[in-house]
Amino acid sequence: HGLRTDPQGGGDVRIVASDNATTLQLFELGQLDGAWVPEPWASRLVDEGHGTVLVDEASLWPGGRFPTTELVVATDLLDRHPDAVRRLVAGNVAAVDWLNAQPDEARTAVNEGLRRLTQSALSAPVLAGAWSHLTFTVDPLPALLPRHHRPPRDRRHRPARQRPRRAGAGAGVRRGARRMRVLAPTAALSPAFTALPGPPAIRLDAVSRVFGSGPRAVAALDRVSLEVGRGEFVCVVGASGCGKSTLLALVAGLDRPTEGRVEVEGGRPALMFQDAGLLPWLSVARNVDLPLRLRRVPRAERVDEVERLLRLVHLDAVADRRPHQLSGGMRQRVALARALAQHSEVLLMDEP
Repeated sequence: HGLRTDPQGGGDVRIVASDNATTLQLFELGQLDGAWVPEPWASRLVDEGHGTVLVDEASLWPGGRFPTTELVVATDLLDRHPDAVRRLVAGNVAAVDWLNAQPDEARTAVNEGLRRLTQSALSAPVLAGAWSHLTFTVDPLPALLPRHHRPPRDRRHRPARQRPRRAGAGAGVRRGARRMRVLAPTAALSPAFTALPGPPAIRLDAVSRVFGSGPRAVAALDRVSLEVGRGEFVCVVGASGCGKSTLLALVAGLDRPTEGRVEVEGGRPALMFQDAGLLPWLSVARNVDLPLRLRRVPRAERVDEVERLLRLVHLDAVADRRPHQLSGGMRQRVALARALAQHSEVLLMDEP
């Protein structure tokens, strides 16, 4: 609209910080001419303040979707308090599931929370309008975040937290008068290719993973030992819930064993998740390019590598499409190309 401003406060517009909950009152008093606000305050400004939307942020993002809230935890906090972080993440996931499963109850609870915080609840039309502009989901890509605090090493050791062992625990883990056991037989392990000479790429030594504590604790893995050689292709086969994804998470470094030791040769493994986990606002090519950008690969090399990987998975003809324009199988192939773009010596695939 031809208006200008600058950080020093000059120009035609003065930008001030204000609380989202007070924007409507300031607007009605004439002390505010415009505001950049999230939901539900944007819907309230339009519905009750008769404001006009000049710029919808969704129009600035490919696909019209963008993140508004992210749950981020410092890696040193994760190292010191993994159980607390796990409970935090589990609580966030449970909250997202509840928001999607019980939208009416969720809206009522959110409105009550806003009433306690701001002394004023939202009208039904405002709340419904705001809710229609929001999508509650969980970010599936923590493995792509760089970990600059970890120095590169040929071999990474992940020792378990030391816990006293109880005599007579047998195949399970004993807590008080109850015995926990693996809910399903440990997955069968079958090598498909001959390993190359040298140290194993993956070594698991009596690895156990127990979730929770007390009578409700669940042993997802119980003293699993395994070696996978370089160049070897190993399939993990087992019933749903027997610990396959837990095993991959331990090898990938996304989780730590309760007992035992995990060793991975050659740095951080690449992990292809069970869910393709593509960023919906990025094209196919840019999703594959993401690991290369995180590694600060020069642009010219990235372009060539993305083209090569998309040809490898026969998706070069759809490089500019968004994930929602692809079939489920095509999205999985994009996820595979993205995993290969990490150029890791170990590739982990969860139900590819």
